[in-house]
This record gives sequence, structure tokens and C-alpha cells, in this order.
Amino acid sequence: MLSIIQRFFIIGIFMSFALTSHAQDATIDSLKRAFTNPKLHDSTKLRALSTIMGSQYTLEDPNYYYLNGMMEKMALKNFKSNAAHPDQQKLYADYLGEVYASSAIGAQRKRDYRSAFIAINKSIVFYKRSKSYELMNFSIVTKGTLYSDIQDYEKALECFFQSLRYFEQAKEENSASGVSYVQTYLG
Repeated sequence: MLSIIQRFFIIGIFMSFALTSHAQDATIDSLKRAFTNPKLHDSTKLRALSTIMGSQYTLEDPNYYYLNGMMEKMALKNFKSNAAHPDQQKLYADYLGEVYASSAIGAQRKRDYRSAFIAINKSIVFYKRSKSYELMNFSIVTKGTLYSDIQDYEKALECFFQSLRYFEQAKEENSASGVSYVQTYLG
């Protein structure tokens, strides 16, 4: 039999979960309503999705992956469109790279390495296609962590050193953080 303190603790957990779930559903509902506006361009919708995913949700939250799926559908539809301008194609490829990198990390956390490798390889392809080499190399580091998780240390090191060489020579804004990011995994 549960003590009074245990009962209150359990009730508190359920109530906080219910309140959190309701707040997250309200965010998604608001997004869905806003997205019905025909004047709102898909690139604006994608930016909103990406921003909200990064600020309102964590990779442990199922709603994060729900929004990630919305982002994938929208970005893929626009990426495949022949009417998209080359600059827009790059933008949509970058969003798809983001979608698949997030999906890979989610699959990695579930220990679904087959899905994680498929997703991270897609991420790398889209970032390469958009010439977003810095982001591509962050995805290569993620691929290295996947190899490390399955104890294929030789391939993991190849990924880490490939990205390290890139970040050491790159002039982009996040190159220094890229070097320390890779060195963390090498350590």
C-alpha cells in the first residue's frame, strides 16, 4: 500500500505530465492554424518549425519528432518541385539535412542503428548537395558516434579525423567549436 507522500508524488507527476502535454499540444495546434494561411511561404513555415523545435522541445519529446516529420514533408515537397529557385533548393536541402540529422540522433537514442545510419547518410547527402560543408561535417561526427556505439572504432575514427581536418582548415564561424566538438569525441 502506498503512503500518503507517495500518492501525492505520483499525482504530482501525472499532473505535471498532463500540464506539459497540454502546453505542447497548444504549440502544435497554433502552428497548424498559422500554417493554413495561404500567404505564408513554406520557407517561413520551415523556419518557424525549426525555431520552435529548437526552443520548445527536446530530442526526448515525441512532439519534436512529430514536428520533424512535418518539416520533412514540407521540405521534401518543395525540394522536389521543379519551380523552386536554386537558392530555395539549397534552403530546402539544408532543412532536409537538419531533419535527417535529428532523426539519426533520435534513432541512435533508441539504439536503432540501422535507421540512424540511413538517416545520417541522408543528412550528409543533403548538406553536401547544398554545399553546407560545415553542417555536413557535424553530421559526419554524428556518424562517427554511431560507429563508436556499435564498436566499429576504426570507422568512427575515420569520421572524426575527416571532420577534424575540415574544421581545422575551415574559415566558417563555427569552425573552432567544430574542432573542440570533434576533439571531445576523440578524447
